[in-house]
Amino acid sequence: AQTVLEVGAGDGRLARALGSILREMRRRALRNSGPEGLPPLEVLATDDGSWGIEGRDVARLDVGDALAAHSRRPDRRLVVICSWMPQGVDWSCFFREHGADEYILIGESDDGCCGHNWETWGNKYFAEEVAAEDAVVTPYERDGYVRTDLAKLAVK
Repeated sequence: AQTVLEVGAGDGRLARALGSILREMRRRALRNSGPEGLPPLEVLATDDGSWGIEGRDVARLDVGDALAAHSRRPDRRLVVICSWMPQGVDWSCFFREHGADEYILIGESDDGCCGHNWETWGNKYFAEEVAAEDAVVTPYERDGYVRTDLAKLAVK
Protein backbone atom coordinates (compact mmCIF):
# COMPACT_ATOMS: atom_id res chain seq x y z
CA ALA A 1 0.00 0.00 0.00
CA GLN A 2 1.10 3.56 -0.59
CA THR A 3 0.23 6.87 1.01
CA VAL A 4 0.83 10.23 -0.62
CA LEU A 5 0.61 12.82 2.14
CA GLU A 6 0.40 16.50 1.29
CA VAL A 7 1.41 18.73 4.20
CA GLY A 8 0.64 22.44 4.33
CA ALA A 9 -2.09 21.67 1.81
CA GLY A 10 -4.18 24.81 2.27
CA ASP A 11 -7.51 24.03 0.60
CA GLY A 12 -6.30 20.60 -0.56
CA ARG A 13 -6.53 21.37 -4.27
CA LEU A 14 -3.20 19.73 -5.18
CA ALA A 15 -3.99 16.50 -3.29
CA ARG A 16 -7.47 16.32 -4.86
CA ALA A 17 -6.09 16.80 -8.38
CA LEU A 18 -3.28 14.31 -7.82
CA GLY A 19 -5.69 11.78 -6.31
CA SER A 20 -8.03 12.14 -9.25
CA ILE A 21 -5.25 11.62 -11.78
CA LEU A 22 -3.77 8.65 -9.92
CA ARG A 23 -7.19 6.99 -9.57
CA GLU A 24 -7.76 7.34 -13.32
CA MET A 25 -4.32 5.95 -14.09
CA ARG A 26 -5.04 3.04 -11.74
CA ARG A 27 -8.39 2.35 -13.45
CA ARG A 28 -6.69 2.22 -16.84
CA ALA A 29 -3.94 -0.05 -15.57
CA LEU A 30 -6.48 -2.40 -13.98
CA ARG A 31 -8.45 -2.50 -17.24
CA ASN A 32 -5.34 -3.30 -19.25
CA SER A 33 -3.48 -5.71 -17.03
CA GLY A 34 -5.47 -6.61 -13.93
CA PRO A 35 -4.79 -5.87 -10.26
CA GLU A 36 -1.43 -7.66 -10.00
CA GLY A 37 1.35 -5.31 -8.91
CA LEU A 38 -0.94 -2.37 -8.11
CA PRO A 39 -0.83 -1.68 -4.40
CA PRO A 40 -3.67 0.24 -2.77
CA LEU A 41 -3.10 4.00 -2.85
CA GLU A 42 -4.41 6.86 -0.75
CA VAL A 43 -3.80 10.57 -1.27
CA LEU A 44 -4.33 12.70 1.83
CA ALA A 45 -4.27 16.45 2.44
CA THR A 46 -3.31 17.98 5.79
CA ASP A 47 -2.97 21.56 6.96
CA ASP A 48 -2.87 23.21 10.38
CA GLY A 49 -5.33 25.93 9.32
CA SER A 50 -3.05 28.75 10.48
CA TRP A 51 -3.61 30.75 7.29
CA GLY A 52 -7.38 30.48 7.59
CA ILE A 53 -7.77 28.64 4.29
CA GLU A 54 -10.71 26.23 4.25
CA GLY A 55 -10.87 23.12 2.16
CA ARG A 56 -12.96 19.98 1.98
CA ASP A 57 -11.29 16.71 2.89
CA VAL A 58 -8.31 18.45 4.51
CA ALA A 59 -7.35 17.02 7.90
CA ARG A 60 -6.50 19.78 10.38
CA LEU A 61 -3.08 18.54 11.46
CA ASP A 62 0.24 20.30 11.72
CA VAL A 63 3.19 18.73 9.95
CA GLY A 64 4.46 16.78 12.96
CA ASP A 65 1.04 15.35 13.84
CA ALA A 66 0.30 14.47 10.20
CA LEU A 67 3.55 12.55 9.90
CA ALA A 68 3.09 10.85 13.26
CA ALA A 69 -0.34 9.65 12.13
CA HIS A 70 0.78 8.33 8.74
CA SER A 71 4.41 7.27 9.06
CA ARG A 72 6.34 4.19 10.07
CA ARG A 73 3.72 1.74 8.95
CA PRO A 74 5.60 -1.31 7.68
CA ASP A 75 2.77 -2.19 5.30
CA ARG A 76 2.84 1.25 3.61
CA ARG A 77 5.18 3.32 1.51
CA LEU A 78 5.00 7.03 2.38
CA VAL A 79 5.59 9.86 -0.10
CA VAL A 80 5.26 13.38 1.32
CA ILE A 81 4.49 16.38 -0.88
CA CYS A 82 5.00 19.96 0.23
CA SER A 83 4.20 22.85 -2.06
CA TRP A 84 5.68 26.25 -1.22
CA MET A 85 6.93 25.52 2.30
CA PRO A 86 6.95 28.77 4.31
CA GLN A 87 10.14 30.80 3.93
CA GLY A 88 12.75 30.29 6.64
CA VAL A 89 10.99 27.20 7.98
CA ASP A 90 12.18 23.62 7.53
CA TRP A 91 9.61 20.82 7.53
CA SER A 92 11.84 18.40 5.63
CA CYS A 93 13.56 17.43 8.90
CA PHE A 94 10.19 16.03 10.05
CA PHE A 95 9.81 14.08 6.78
CA ARG A 96 13.19 12.46 7.33
CA GLU A 97 12.71 11.97 11.06
CA HIS A 98 9.44 10.13 10.46
CA GLY A 99 10.99 7.89 7.81
CA ALA A 100 9.26 9.12 4.65
CA ASP A 101 10.33 6.92 1.77
CA GLU A 102 10.48 9.98 -0.46
CA TYR A 103 9.52 13.62 -0.25
CA ILE A 104 8.75 16.07 -3.01
CA LEU A 105 9.30 19.79 -2.51
CA ILE A 106 7.61 22.20 -4.89
CA GLY A 107 8.78 25.82 -5.05
CA GLU A 108 11.91 27.93 -5.22
CA SER A 109 15.06 26.27 -3.92
CA ASP A 110 18.47 27.16 -2.50
CA ASP A 111 18.07 30.91 -2.02
CA GLY A 112 14.40 31.36 -2.88
CA CYS A 113 11.34 31.90 -0.77
CA CYS A 114 10.52 28.28 0.17
CA GLY A 115 11.84 26.48 3.19
CA HIS A 116 15.13 27.13 4.94
CA ASN A 117 18.07 27.67 2.59
CA TRP A 118 20.41 25.38 4.57
CA GLU A 119 18.18 22.99 6.51
CA THR A 120 15.79 22.28 3.62
CA TRP A 121 17.92 22.76 0.52
CA GLY A 122 21.51 22.30 1.74
CA ASN A 123 22.75 25.64 0.39
CA LYS A 124 26.11 25.81 2.19
CA TYR A 125 26.23 29.59 1.96
CA PHE A 126 23.42 29.69 4.52
CA ALA A 127 24.94 27.14 6.91
CA GLU A 128 25.89 28.94 10.10
CA GLU A 129 28.17 26.19 11.37
CA VAL A 130 30.50 25.89 8.35
CA ALA A 131 32.51 28.23 6.19
CA ALA A 132 31.20 28.57 2.63
CA GLU A 133 34.37 27.09 1.13
CA ASP A 134 34.29 23.97 3.33
CA ALA A 135 32.99 20.66 2.06
CA VAL A 136 29.79 19.97 3.93
CA VAL A 137 27.32 17.19 4.41
CA THR A 138 23.82 18.57 3.98
CA PRO A 139 21.09 17.74 6.49
CA TYR A 140 19.28 15.52 3.96
CA GLU A 141 22.51 13.66 3.06
CA ARG A 142 23.30 13.15 6.75
CA ASP A 143 19.87 11.50 7.07
CA GLY A 144 20.46 9.22 4.07
CA TYR A 145 18.43 11.10 1.43
CA VAL A 146 19.51 12.22 -2.06
CA ARG A 147 18.41 15.42 -3.73
CA THR A 148 17.19 15.27 -7.31
CA ASP A 149 16.36 18.54 -9.03
CA LEU A 150 13.76 18.51 -11.79
CA ALA A 151 14.54 21.71 -13.65
CA LYS A 152 12.54 20.88 -16.77
CA LEU A 153 9.28 19.18 -15.95
CA ALA A 154 7.56 20.49 -19.05
CA VAL A 155 9.27 21.80 -22.13
CA LYS A 156 8.04 22.66 -25.57
